[in-house]
Amino acid sequence: MTRERLCVHVLWDVENVCGTPDDTLFFLTYLKKALRSRFSCTLRFRVNVYHNPDSGSQLQRPFLKTGVSVKKHLTDRKATVVDVSSDEEQQADKCIKLRIEQICEDWNPRDAAIVLVSGDAGFLPYLETLR
Repeated sequence: MTRERLCVHVLWDVENVCGTPDDTLFFLTYLKKALRSRFSCTLRFRVNVYHNPDSGSQLQRPFLKTGVSVKKHLTDRKATVVDVSSDEEQQADKCIKLRIEQICEDWNPRDAAIVLVSGDAGFLPYLETLR
């Protein structure tokens, strides 16, 4: 029996994985295209982008050609931008781990997939325990 639909939850720790505003959008477009070619079913994407607004984030910067911020561009494309405070160490990581746990509780593994985008090796032990 093949899947008809799959909900792909993209959890993106943007502070660790992007260079310029253009890199951010290119990456998201490429990721969706790669996943669509991998699965032979309809994909629905739920994108959560985690960033610290106090850190001079790439999401606050405008595109050179349009002047529109990356954050606005992402929200216009139905991505959820989650602002995490810098008051506590590793706050974005904690939010991402909590979201993973919620997805695992709320979704059947056959109907959903999680894509974690981060350059933080601190997630590896956590992900091993989830397997």
